[in-house]
Amino acid sequence: MTKTEEILSKARNYRTDNEELEQQLEQKLEQADALAADISDLLEDTDFMDQPQQKQAEATRGYNPLLGKMIQVPIGIKVYKCPKCDYIWLQNRAGETPPECSEHNQPLQLTDEI
Repeated sequence: MTKTEEILSKARNYRTDNEELEQQLEQKLEQADALAADISDLLEDTDFMDQPQQKQAEATRGYNPLLGKMIQVPIGIKVYKCPKCDYIWLQNRAGETPPECSEHNQPLQLTDEI
């Protein structure tokens, strides 16, 4: 169950003595049902379901070793590199200790270059 489905289910089952709140919920649920119907109609009209899905490689960005040094590093992430080869390691969590290069058994060095 998606987060949206979960919220809608909770809203449909919600009961309270506050009549105004129940009326607002009912109104929003009617709007949600109408929106879902509109989206369904739109997808049927555009033959969306018959179109081939994008390949995963086309839909993602980031590290791709076949294209050379194409790597996007989020802001605040430290990059470490072996001084003797192309091995790169990204620090995912603050305080995480970089490993040694598995090929040269040397500590990785903090770098600004990729």
